[in-house]
Order: sequence, then C-alpha cells, then structure tokens
Amino acid sequence: RLDPFDGYVNIGAFNCSQANSATAMINASLGDADVPYALLEADGTALTPSQVLQLETIVAQCARRARTKAREPTASR
Repeated sequence: RLDPFDGYVNIGAFNCSQANSATAMINASLGDADVPYALLEADGTALTPSQVLQLETIVAQCARRARTKAREPTASR
C-alpha cells in the first residue's frame, strides 16, 4: 500500500462548486483509509477559532501518523 501523505486538508470557499467537487473526490478516494482529513469552508480571508483548532488537531494527528510510519519496518510499507 502506498501512503505518500500523512493527512489531507481541503480548504475551500463557502458554497464553492469546485471545492465541493474536490471534497467528493477526496472522500471517495480515501474510502476506509485511516488518514487524518479536514474540510474547512472559509467565508473570507480569516479563519475562525474553531477552524484554527481543527487545523491544529489535524497537524498533531499527521505528525503522530508520520512518527508511526517511520517506526514501521520498510518491508510493510
């Protein structure tokens, strides 16, 4: 199995059809994969405190996943 990424973040404009299409494609491609994923819909240039918290959480999950993958034997990657 090829896992080139430790997580995904999709930031799109609120009610943007391209962002919604990207979200659908990412959700379909991830399937049941155990990969941290965040979807943020922004309405302007500033992020809300809850969006910042969501990004901080994803960063922590991605870092944990990267450390776990680094400890795995190369044969299982």
